[in-house]
Amino acid sequence: MKLVSKRRRRRKHKQQSSGNVRPRRLNWRSQTAELAIVLAGLGTAIFVGLTAGEGRDPSLTAKASVGLPASFDEGVADISSNLFSNGEASYNAKVPPNLDRSQRLQAIVDRVVRSAYIRGMPTDRLSVYLVDLNTQQFAEYRGQTLRYPASVVKIFWMVLLFDRVERGILPPEKLNFDLEECDSELCQMVQLSNNDAASVIVDEVTQTAPGDPFDTEDFDRWLHARQFVNRFFGNSGYEQLNIAQKNYPIYYLGQDLPQGRELLASGTEPEAVRNQMSAAHAARLMYEIANKRAISETASRQMLQLMKRDLTWDPWRDGYYHPIDGFFGGGLMEELRRSQVSLYSKVGLTTETRNEVALVRTVDGRANYILAVFGDDVAYGADEEIFPELSRIVFASLTGGNPERSP
Repeated sequence: MKLVSKRRRRRKHKQQSSGNVRPRRLNWRSQTAELAIVLAGLGTAIFVGLTAGEGRDPSLTAKASVGLPASFDEGVADISSNLFSNGEASYNAKVPPNLDRSQRLQAIVDRVVRSAYIRGMPTDRLSVYLVDLNTQQFAEYRGQTLRYPASVVKIFWMVLLFDRVERGILPPEKLNFDLEECDSELCQMVQLSNNDAASVIVDEVTQTAPGDPFDTEDFDRWLHARQFVNRFFGNSGYEQLNIAQKNYPIYYLGQDLPQGRELLASGTEPEAVRNQMSAAHAARLMYEIANKRAISETASRQMLQLMKRDLTWDPWRDGYYHPIDGFFGGGLMEELRRSQVSLYSKVGLTTETRNEVALVRTVDGRANYILAVFGDDVAYGADEEIFPELSRIVFASLTGGNPERSP
């Protein structure tokens, strides 16, 4: 499936759901999409045409042709045998980074927390994890606390996609991307944080598919296959990580919230199962990508390309989605304009949370660090100045600037 992006006027992107932006409306090749929905207990599939304007809000309808995993060609045929034919795989970077705790970095993290406190932010809902790649040291504040990651989760799905392709489970073209057009699922998921693209990728890497609930036995098999994403990283030391739930809304499915199997897997509020990760989880994965340890050196380089934030690329000026305004890059605007720093990041935003993990490198090498900040409260979701300010404090502290300067 190929996604074709359209530019829109930039707009503020406060979001009610777990996705950090409303995805771009996708212009699909055909007028009518055929979505295969597997009926519980049946070995066949039916095709439901989703056509814009058919008695539903057009904004919730996309013209899509969704390719379902091969293991679902025969309904609920053996999911696990196709996915784990060579034994269940796990993430290749099995040993966490060996970093030393630093009092110098801790003073910077404490300054970040103090700044949030002065702004009236609830610091018990804040997590900060800072890694200096030049010294191999770290510091943290509530860095191990599990929080809702929003769209930061998409870099984990990205890593798993690279693994599935390198193992020959998915075809090589799944990793094709063009940053200028950004018309592939991979590019749209990482660069544009498109929930539609992410939904397709999650289905492909776990060989699961959306649809009506199964009976108990088949649903247990479906859930086991979907939760492979957790075991893949969990078996390599990412303890208590949950990244098995999709982000919503998903427009090609016409869903604002989980339905069918997804709803059965997540449950309903207030006991709903949500994705959860810590700032330490996010920082570790970025560390492994930055050090070319994620899947392979070639794969890690491509992942960095996908996460690079460039002010000169038209969609950041003319498009509606901007992962710099209101985030770490907003505190580095002058340095970015002068090409003095390189920024690689993934953000997550809802009305109740603001998250980001980023790799920041200066051209002269003075600064080379990873910063992960999770703000798990409506106050962070609403404040578009807090992350730029925290980013400026860290950058100035590590480059000899004045961290107390007014932003």
